[in-house]
Amino acid sequence: MATLADRRGTGGGREPTGDVFESARRALDREREVLDAERDAFDAFARRVDALGTTDTAGDPYGGLLADRGDGRASSGVREAYAETVMAVPHYDAEYGESYRAHLAAEFGPALAAALRDEPGLPAFLQQQVVAAARDAEESRATVVVALDRERDALGDTAAALADIETERAVVDSRPFASCERAALVRLRDDLDDLAARCESLAERRQAGDLRPERQVPASFDAPGFEEYVYGETGTTYPVLSAIARESERVERTRAAVDRALDSR
Repeated sequence: MATLADRRGTGGGREPTGDVFESARRALDREREVLDAERDAFDAFARRVDALGTTDTAGDPYGGLLADRGDGRASSGVREAYAETVMAVPHYDAEYGESYRAHLAAEFGPALAAALRDEPGLPAFLQQQVVAAARDAEESRATVVVALDRERDALGDTAAALADIETERAVVDSRPFASCERAALVRLRDDLDDLAARCESLAERRQAGDLRPERQVPASFDAPGFEEYVYGETGTTYPVLSAIARESERVERTRAAVDRALDSR
């Protein structure tokens, strides 16, 4: 006995996957906004520190900088610059919520953070190290931004290819299989085989790197993984593969309905 799905396709309709890709794009755009703000903040911090007087050149043994009572003998000029640039980005509290010392150590390493804490002033060598560390932090953000942009392009390419498959599958799915001639069903079966192969190819390209471009990102940004880092809060760590798998399942349901119609002939 023919089911409703056999009489009129699988009853699945088009069920667009666009929402998955849109959610992924929003996640990428949000992270890019965060990184752009941090990149600009580290640039501003580097310039401010570079403009500070140093112990080596100033007549004042403290280089014109006051010791920060709350942080031992750390340079208050560096701390002030850090607070007014890096720690002043709009998302700082939500993303980090760390103290100056903790965040400085996380970004620049404990050795440089300790040197800033222990030095009574700001020697030229330490100033140079701080500026270099800030430039490294700025560059790391710029590198990840490039990776995010490439990922966004890959999303667009995959979404377009999957939308074509989805449209063609929906056309096949709308056919009244139970009333189709056998030759027509065979052609539909061939079309579905092609769609299934295209889904498999998309998944393989994504996993192989064609639609998942190589990402030259710092280790701190790539752990526990790029997808987890970008998409971890979207509910789908691998949105591209999830969307492809979902469409593959729809193709398979339609193909099974066509097979049942063929078996009944």
